[in-house]
Amino acid sequence: MRRILNRRRDRSEQGMTLLELILACAILMILSSAALPIARYSIVHKKEELLHYELRQMKDAIDRYKDLADSNKIRVEVATTRKYDSCDAFRWTR
Repeated sequence: MRRILNRRRDRSEQGMTLLELILACAILMILSSAALPIARYSIVHKKEELLHYELRQMKDAIDRYKDLADSNKIRVEVATTRKYDSCDAFRWTR
């Protein structure tokens, strides 16, 4: 009686074989190994875009500061006394 019931089961009711599971895992591993470098590249690219944006902002701020200083709209003081000579900064200490 059990043999008759086992024969009547559809293919869709049976589980996957071990070989099918191994092949599915292998395919997933190959696809994920291909996706990791793409994800890493996109993260690095986004960080570089943010860095370029921030550098542009700093450059613009420096340019605005220089323009205001050149037009005497802000007061710029230059120190006249220096603790070290310009060459002292590059000398080796013993």
